[in-house]
Amino acid sequence: MNLETGIQTLQDNKEANLDLFSKGISTAGSQSLAAALAQNHSVTNLGLANNGLGVEGARCLSAALRENNAVTTLDLSYNDISHEGAKSLAEALHSNTALSTLYLSYNDIGPEGAKSLADALEPSRNHSIMTLDLSYNNIGDTGTRWLATMLEKNATMMSISLSYNSIEAAGAKTIAVALVQNNTVTNVDLSYNNIGVGGAKCMALALGRNTTLRTLNLATTFIGVDGAKGLVSALGNNSTMTTLRLSNNGIGPEGAKAMAVVLSQKISAISTLDVAGNDIGPDGASAFGHMLKQNQSLKSVDLSYNGLGLHGADSIALGVEANTTLLSLDLSYNYMGQQGVNRLMQARGHNSVIQALDLEGNNTLAPAPRPDILTDTSLETDGRMLAPGGGYLPRSRFEPDPRELRNPGRFYEEQDGSPKREPDISQKGRTRCCM
Repeated sequence: MNLETGIQTLQDNKEANLDLFSKGISTAGSQSLAAALAQNHSVTNLGLANNGLGVEGARCLSAALRENNAVTTLDLSYNDISHEGAKSLAEALHSNTALSTLYLSYNDIGPEGAKSLADALEPSRNHSIMTLDLSYNNIGDTGTRWLATMLEKNATMMSISLSYNSIEAAGAKTIAVALVQNNTVTNVDLSYNNIGVGGAKCMALALGRNTTLRTLNLATTFIGVDGAKGLVSALGNNSTMTTLRLSNNGIGPEGAKAMAVVLSQKISAISTLDVAGNDIGPDGASAFGHMLKQNQSLKSVDLSYNGLGLHGADSIALGVEANTTLLSLDLSYNYMGQQGVNRLMQARGHNSVIQALDLEGNNTLAPAPRPDILTDTSLETDGRMLAPGGGYLPRSRFEPDPRELRNPGRFYEEQDGSPKREPDISQKGRTRCCM
């Protein structure tokens, strides 16, 4: 579908979904598109990512949004709208009452753009936005503070993503304070920010008092062993959190052991746990194996890239044999060798519940190669991480493609225009043991 067809779709007023991802719309095309959008009342899901709209394009669309009351989901990612474009959108949000989901990742809105949006989302101005994605926008601690102030009073926001925004401990603290006051937000993503141990401890204090948060993503936030211990300690007093992502944080065996103790308690409600790339080793695996024998809430666990080895494989296998709730387990790239793979396959045979077991990349007893992990916690200004030797870290399993961060329920198209279906990762009986 090209721009002309997209405009015609808007004028026809029949379709509910319109995705114009990477169609080269630019500023000039946005004027015609905005004119059609202002009169449309059928399209509810509009995708305009990666079109070079710029500031002027954002202004055109903002004017259309003041007239349009049909669009509920809008994706403007990768459009370089900057803080000026964000300001125009914020002004439109004062009067628009239909838009509930807004994707603005990769737009370089900075702290100033974050402030404009935060002001627009004050309870007295907007009651419709429930999902906001501001990842990759270099908003820093200053922009985070404005958004946190808004969250303290906002009663409609349910999900906010601030991934890759050069946020440090101070910014994490403001979000934590907001979560103590807020009782509607269920999903917070602070992944790939340098919040460190201090930020993790602030979030832990919030978890001890918040009763609505369901999903917390702190992947690659440099929280270390002490930060992990603080978080899991808070989970001992939290019965509402269901998803916790702590991959690539250097929590090691000690952090894994502390986590296992809490997850063994009946109060734990965690059903999805991601601790990939944390070097928990055989000792951490032993703790997790014992935990799996007792835990009754976990359904999905990612332990990939953790150096579990053969002994770790045996410990996890014992846990799998006894567990009655786990549906998906990722143990890829743990250099457990064929013997370890066979042991886990045997355990899989004794478990009638587990549906997906990933054993890819375990054909060796030597450490599996993986992307370099940042050791000096330096963050580039655009939020991307720098490799220790210089240059950007390669995109990897620790850095998902931004398009994969979209809501799984989102509509978008393949290059041929056909609707793309999200992959089914829970096929019953699926066992991957590729090596």
